[in-house]
Amino acid sequence: MELFRINSVVFFQLLLLSFCHVFDFFSINYNALGQCLRTESSTLLQLKRGFTSGDLDTWQLSTNCCIWEGVTCDESSGRVIGLDLSNRSIAGMIDPRLFNLTSLRTLNFSYNLFYGKSIPNYGWDRLSNLSSLDLSYAGFAGNIPVGIFSLTKLRFLDLSSLADRSLSLNIKPTFLRNMSSLRVLCLDFVDLSPYESEWCGALANFTHALEILSMIACSLPRASCSSLSMLPHLYSLNLISNNLDSSIFYSFVNFTSLTSLVAQENQFKGVIPRQIFLLKHLQHLDISLNPMLSGSLPNFSEDSKLITLDLHDTNFSGNLPDTIGNLKFLKCLVLYDCQFSGRIPPSIGNLSQLELLDLSNNSLQGHIPKSLFEILGLSELFLGSNNFSGDLEFEFIKDLKNLVSLDLSNSGLSLNSWDAYNGSFLSSFPKISYLAVASNNLTKIPTIINYPHMMYGLDLSNNRIHGELPSWFWRIPELNLSCNMFTHVAELPLILTTYNDFYLYIDLHSNMLEGPIPPIPLTNSILIDFSDNQFTSFSSNITSHRNSLKYLFLANNRLIGEISPFICNMTNLQMLDLSNNKLIGSIPPCLLKGGINLQVLNLRGNQLHGVIPDRISSKCELQVINLRNNQLEEHLPKSLSNCQSLELLDVGNNNLNDTFPYWLGNMWSLRVLILSSNKFHGLVQPPERNHERNYTFPMLHVLDISSNNFCGNLCVECFNNFNSMMVNRADTKHDVTLLLLNQYYYLVTIMNKGQQMTISTSWMIIVSIDFSNNLFEGEIPVTIGQLISLQVLNMSHNYLIGKIIPQLGNLSQLESLDLSMNSLSGKIPQELASLDFLEYLNLSYNKLVGNIPVGGQFSTFPNTSFEGNNGLCLLPSNTSVPRVNNATISPDLRNQDPKNRRYMVILGIIFGIGFGGSMAIVVVLDVMCCDRSRRMRIRRSIDG
Repeated sequence: MELFRINSVVFFQLLLLSFCHVFDFFSINYNALGQCLRTESSTLLQLKRGFTSGDLDTWQLSTNCCIWEGVTCDESSGRVIGLDLSNRSIAGMIDPRLFNLTSLRTLNFSYNLFYGKSIPNYGWDRLSNLSSLDLSYAGFAGNIPVGIFSLTKLRFLDLSSLADRSLSLNIKPTFLRNMSSLRVLCLDFVDLSPYESEWCGALANFTHALEILSMIACSLPRASCSSLSMLPHLYSLNLISNNLDSSIFYSFVNFTSLTSLVAQENQFKGVIPRQIFLLKHLQHLDISLNPMLSGSLPNFSEDSKLITLDLHDTNFSGNLPDTIGNLKFLKCLVLYDCQFSGRIPPSIGNLSQLELLDLSNNSLQGHIPKSLFEILGLSELFLGSNNFSGDLEFEFIKDLKNLVSLDLSNSGLSLNSWDAYNGSFLSSFPKISYLAVASNNLTKIPTIINYPHMMYGLDLSNNRIHGELPSWFWRIPELNLSCNMFTHVAELPLILTTYNDFYLYIDLHSNMLEGPIPPIPLTNSILIDFSDNQFTSFSSNITSHRNSLKYLFLANNRLIGEISPFICNMTNLQMLDLSNNKLIGSIPPCLLKGGINLQVLNLRGNQLHGVIPDRISSKCELQVINLRNNQLEEHLPKSLSNCQSLELLDVGNNNLNDTFPYWLGNMWSLRVLILSSNKFHGLVQPPERNHERNYTFPMLHVLDISSNNFCGNLCVECFNNFNSMMVNRADTKHDVTLLLLNQYYYLVTIMNKGQQMTISTSWMIIVSIDFSNNLFEGEIPVTIGQLISLQVLNMSHNYLIGKIIPQLGNLSQLESLDLSMNSLSGKIPQELASLDFLEYLNLSYNKLVGNIPVGGQFSTFPNTSFEGNNGLCLLPSNTSVPRVNNATISPDLRNQDPKNRRYMVILGIIFGIGFGGSMAIVVVLDVMCCDRSRRMRIRRSIDG
């Protein structure tokens, strides 16, 4: 986590303040020397009474309103001409008497707390002298009054909404014809639908004086804003987070007045014209977060005025040109997550004004030029994840006295020379607050880190550092020492001095730490990750973090005993992972019932027993519940349906005894449902609709009910309702909605291609159905052929009859198909040969006949895919498939599922007895096969 990196979004929010809050430029300054009119003083006090909060202490009845905070009066008439109440924590409502201040020229209510309140709808026409209006980020909601656009003298207008787009302007923008004087317009996060495509054209036609335009996240569509280049005075343009295409760049290649262009996070594709970089007056260019946008840097001229250049997360490539040294005004150069290669040119040392340089996550190579370390004003330097070579000399770094953030992680640079310095040499080292040297093959802590100065963040992860974890590490609020070989923690200091009294995060996962979890000296933490160590017990002081801790990861340790009740006191906990330990006892009811705002609960791989807690609150926020591989009993609580945000439920490999939980089918967010290896029983179908709701499981990606006692025919109607499996995912973006999916792996175990497979983040992409090892009978429903995104289908080890349906050939994404150990008959449909992605096929031990299909993947399948089907024969041309029709191949009973082994033994006995007695046994067997409970006992007798 790189908190000291200047995030470009934050940076340009600050930049926007210079754009949208140039209030003083357009306002006329007046000395409050006049005497406030009594009527206007009364109006202001009435306005104050409408506020339920706000810092307006100087607004007193007995004083001259012209000296009140935020009030500006005309010195001759005493009339109020300016009202600036910005950023004063004001809540409540705006009294309509405000419009009695008819001499107002400037009005500013920005950055207040009018959450959910509407902007006054009437009275704006009375403020005909208004030249500046700022209502931005004040929490207003609803429609923007049309009357505002009748103010013909407006030069500055900022109506920016909060990021929730709670403000809307749902009318045609033809009213802009009244605003020919407008110089600055900011409409960030305003909902302009359904006329968003008409805005840029209207601005070009009616606001010829416009100089600054900001329309962040206004849903401006592709190819709709090239007309903005017709605005002759426009010099600052901010179009962050819209849907524009790269044609806008070509319209601006000759637009010499442009000084700032910010267009990150759009849908730009293709190559950007180099002329954009060479615009004569351009100072700020940010086109980052457009991964499909490509290009290369031009040869910069000596008269370039660029101050900020941000291309991060784009597909720019090529070498850094030598002429980059001509950017003598450049302060911020951000090129991380691009495709740049080659060496850093020595001319980079000419950037004497540079403060931030981020070249991380590229393919740069060679030695770092010494000239880079002659940029004495450099405060943030990020060179990680490149292919540099050579030793980065300590002498280079020590002269950068302003350096506060340094990232050399996975850079290829050697830091061996740093350990040769100590004492007085270390005292000259910059007071770095954030240092990242992850993945640098370090075997010990660099000496310079031991120098006692205040450090905010340290990342030494993925090295080979071993031994003791020093106590002074606890001074660092942002600490990542994961993937090393630390074995124990030094005794904590009695007095601990840090930047503040809390940690942002502590990450010690994947070390060799053992014993009790160490006490954490500070009382507030946000994230603690001690997973993949050898800890045996909880720390007693973790309870002191109850008000702050959001993420607690203790997986893959040796924790014993019951789950500590202190967790119930962590009311802000969002993610809890105690998986793969040796915990016993029952699940604390608080983890499911409410009181904790958990989103992820992972308790898989322990020895928990008892029942799953019931009476789950309707306020449940859980998105992931993973209870796999425990000893839980009885039933699934129906109150789980209160967790309407649930996306993954895995209770596989327990001792649950229940019927199919059809009532989960009305949870529209549920993507993964795993009930495998339990004692579920009965039919798998929804109840009669005349008295129940519609349970359809529309968003399922993974359904695994294998190794249970489910019986009856396969539910034809169910497959009609799996809407998410009917979408061709090759043509769509994968829908990943979990908030923290990228920060945490949610493990899911399924049968795929004949093997048990554990997958992590890709479970949102896997589409799988597993009904194997049950008591299902009847035919395969043709409705399965609609599930065109299905990748894994397993219906083996059941009692299915009839033919293999040709509709399976519609499953174009299918990679694994297992129908073995059934009683399927007829021919293998030729349509299966069209499945280009099919890597695993098992049709063994059925009653199939005829030719094995030719073509497609069938030439790659082994003998085991077809054995046990004595009626199958081979076409002469298909020589790669072994003949299986001339030999009676019996399965090795030692390799069979125990549930089927008993059944095969019984069949062997039957056919080994003489003809006269066999008929009686066949009758008995037929009765047994018709009685589900007896048949179940036969198949499970060996397990007993």
